[in-house]
Amino acid sequence: MVYTLGWIGLGLAALSLEGVALFNSRRGDTLSEHMWVFVGARPKRICTCTGMWTSDHRTNPDCPLHGLNPVITPKWTLRVARLIILFSLLWLTLHFLTGGWV
Repeated sequence: MVYTLGWIGLGLAALSLEGVALFNSRRGDTLSEHMWVFVGARPKRICTCTGMWTSDHRTNPDCPLHGLNPVITPKWTLRVARLIILFSLLWLTLHFLTGGWV
């Protein structure tokens, strides 16, 4: 019973955190945005105009990178992190669908 309550509490905490992040609409507060930065889908850089960390220069029309989407070749460590996430989610999905057989 303790574990059941713990999992329910963890789920509610995650839902409330993500819900607040979705409703306040700030950059970098949702789980998706954190994962995009973590796996290099939207790498953060220092904007040359504002001097602030950003992952999207399109919001500042005065920025010299405005409208450009530079291609970044990921390092091997980033590729490993992406593969770990991919295989972990694949295993978790199969584990749930097969009732623990996998």
